[in-house]
Amino acid sequence: MISNLKKFLLWLLKRALGGCVIAVIALAAWAWWLRAHDDEAFPERRARELASLAAAQEQTAVSRDMAGKRVAELTAALNVEQLKASEAARAIELHKSLESDWRRWTGHREEQELNDRQKQQQEKNKADAEARIVALNEELAGAMMEQQREEVAQARIERRIAATGEETSEWMFYARLVWDAKNGRLIAPWFVVFWIVWPLAQRLVLYYFVAAFVVRRKPLRLSRSKDAPAPALGGAGKTVTIDLWPGELLRVKPALVESADGGLARNGRFWLKGRFPVTSIACGLARLEELRNEHAGTVQRVVLRGAGKWTGEGRDARGRRAELAVVQVPEGGSLVLRPRYLAGVARPANAPLVIRSHWRFFNWHAWVTGQFRFLEFAGPCRLIVASQRGVQAEMLEMRDDGRRPVRRANEWATIGFTPALRYRPARAESFWSYCRGMSPLYDDLFIGEGMFFIQKTAIGQGRYDKGMLRQFVAGAWRGFQKIFGM
Repeated sequence: MISNLKKFLLWLLKRALGGCVIAVIALAAWAWWLRAHDDEAFPERRARELASLAAAQEQTAVSRDMAGKRVAELTAALNVEQLKASEAARAIELHKSLESDWRRWTGHREEQELNDRQKQQQEKNKADAEARIVALNEELAGAMMEQQREEVAQARIERRIAATGEETSEWMFYARLVWDAKNGRLIAPWFVVFWIVWPLAQRLVLYYFVAAFVVRRKPLRLSRSKDAPAPALGGAGKTVTIDLWPGELLRVKPALVESADGGLARNGRFWLKGRFPVTSIACGLARLEELRNEHAGTVQRVVLRGAGKWTGEGRDARGRRAELAVVQVPEGGSLVLRPRYLAGVARPANAPLVIRSHWRFFNWHAWVTGQFRFLEFAGPCRLIVASQRGVQAEMLEMRDDGRRPVRRANEWATIGFTPALRYRPARAESFWSYCRGMSPLYDDLFIGEGMFFIQKTAIGQGRYDKGMLRQFVAGAWRGFQKIFGM
């Protein structure tokens, strides 16, 4: 509890400081704008401002005197009513002392009735006076507050006149003008309040309105073929062995090759696929090593070992050696994959690598998740996938009750999925976990029969621990990669 309170107070302090900085920048920009659009020279502008302040001072003095006069009138009226109430109270006490039941019964009935009427009249006079006293007290309090306001305004104008008359800096003159004359001192706190409240308000709107609308839209589906053979997860671990059959070749990042049989022909390839040069360079799939088995009847082996670090994996993966996994994509099958997890491809030398590009500009989910392109790798081939958190395959099969299977995964953990799956974002299960930054707004939701691949452990949204600048650059780079399905 104390730890959470400390974090909240620290967050509140940071937001308040940020709001103060924004307020200062906004007021400075306002002062600059006034200076840039003022046609008068500084001495003439200052003289005009002093004349305006003198007129305002005179008007404030008149208002202050009128408020003081009103206070005096109300005070006098209040004293009169208090005197009336006091006299009525004394008269009531006198009439009470003259009351006598004995005299009422012994022939002085008219005298007692007259005394009763006079007492009732005095009680009415007292009640009226007390009511007027209450009303006058309220009116007097308002008049005194008005008098105080005018006195404060008078003192403020006097300070402004003194400061403006002594001011020799042009920029300080316009800064004071914005702060005092343009009510910048009243506007600045709203910048701070807005900067503090804005994150919560934004998350409320995103969670309860935007996300609630988006998750009800039709899921995205890249292929309607249900009979396509599904990929399979082959060997996995820190080290994997690739068996190259006669006529097969392997294009892989050179840093991953630990050893290879001497019968393999080695060549260099500038990128994985000439049709996607930008994607190849952005995902590190340039300057690859090509190993080809040209010996008939002989299986050649290549041992791959995970590199010391991988792209965009976040701070909790630093120092780990990437784990490799071999995903076998049969002929007729395919896999939608983010190429930044791809380390290499093994395929028949006489069958070109087929990569289909799917653009989805007119889809709600694409705009919400920021991914407009999906890259589909068609078989036959074997994809070498690298991740510092390992690779896990999830199989979705039809349920016993006949309903479609549904599975959700962390958005940052998704590596790839079969194109026949229906794919859409799912809103975070708890608003407070999203509001506190413990979970993203959207997870990936897969519907139907198929397979998808995810990282084994949570990614923590890929944060870095070496400064805000590196976090910003890394986040911007991941966002760029995501737009193009990388």
